[in-house]
Amino acid sequence: MSVDSTGRYLVTGYVPSMALSIVAGACFSVLSAIFTYFFFKSRSHRWMLSLTIGSICMSIGFFVRIAMTNDPYGLTIYIITTLLTLLSPCAFLAHAYLLLPRLATALDASDCLLLRPRLIARTFVWIDVTVFLLQAAGGGMTAISNRSITDAGLKIALIGLIAQCISFGAFCLLVAVFAWKLRKHHPQKWSGSTSSWRTNWRVVYYALIWTCVFILIRCAFRVAEYSEGYSGKLRTTEWYIYTFDTLSLFVGIAIWAIVWPPRYLDAADDKTVKGTTLGSEEMMVRNPGGHEVQQKY
Repeated sequence: MSVDSTGRYLVTGYVPSMALSIVAGACFSVLSAIFTYFFFKSRSHRWMLSLTIGSICMSIGFFVRIAMTNDPYGLTIYIITTLLTLLSPCAFLAHAYLLLPRLATALDASDCLLLRPRLIARTFVWIDVTVFLLQAAGGGMTAISNRSITDAGLKIALIGLIAQCISFGAFCLLVAVFAWKLRKHHPQKWSGSTSSWRTNWRVVYYALIWTCVFILIRCAFRVAEYSEGYSGKLRTTEWYIYTFDTLSLFVGIAIWAIVWPPRYLDAADDKTVKGTTLGSEEMMVRNPGGHEVQQKY
């Protein structure tokens, strides 16, 4: 159990850096502002709310953490900042789970998914909710000054983190298989492209891959951190947390400030890729007479 020079219990095991908390909070605030702007600009896509809320909660979590520099003993502040920064990534995972089936539907390539589009979202989101509850329970218990309760909380949170890592790894497999099957069974849809990256659906797919890689890094780090226990080096060394958790998450989701999915999925009116549009619910195809007709899916 970590204590300071006066013998008082440090709930984090160290005194958090105010500068790092401010920088992290500011960075996620910028993303939050951008995501919020885009969300209200395209309010019909409510599924993008998870990304927006997740980034807002992360920024709040780090700003609350600032108070711990002067009061590293307070349980209330610790619980708030720990839960916000530990649980917010669940929203980023949910965004990925909702994006893949919509991308497949937009391309009329649902047959390239290993599961039906609706089943993908429901299955992984419900797993995410379960993992969320486990991490919330475990994270709350780590704030208790009783060492046995703290260790139990770490183990519960670790179970949730391992489950999250496994489920997200399975999802990443779905993402990879989707591209493989699309290239194999619908090569014209995969190879079809336009002159601008702003109208190429593959930009969204590669952005999803980008996000998956950095979230996996974060998941692996969190599992390693909690497996070491309360006094582990990863948990008590702040730069590890900011490098492999905070920075990984920021870099992973910052791509969506540039590649806003609805911008591509709503391009059905004037952006066509060899007969397959980027719209979320419609396709533009050419009839035998050469005229474009609209089909709904």
